Amino acid sequence: MADLREIKHILNTFISEVMSGSTHLEKTPLMQQLKENIYKFYHSEQDNLNEILPISELEGIDPMLTKTLVDDKTYQFPSFSPFFKGCISLMRSNS
Repeated sequence: MADLREIKHILNTFISEVMSGSTHLEKTPLMQQLKENIYKFYHSEQDNLNEILPISELEGIDPMLTKTLVDDKTYQFPSFSPFFKGCISLMRSNS
C-alpha cells in the first residue's frame, strides 16, 4: 500500500509539473496523453487514508478481467489474489 501511495504521489507531482508548463512539454504527445487520461489506483487491502480504491471496483470497470469466467456460476472475483496487490488503471477522460 505504501509503495502504491508513493507511485500515486510521484505520478500526480509529475502531471502537475508538466501541466504547469515548467517542463516545456506543452506541444508533445506526452502532454496530450496526460490531458486525455485518468489514472486510478487500486489495492486489495483497505486504505485508511481513502487515497487508494478497493480492488473489488475493478470487476465492474474492466470486463476483460472476467471475460473467460463468465459461464462459471461459482466464479468469485479474486480480489485477494497477489496479482491485485496494487493496480493502476488508465482510462480515457470524457473531455
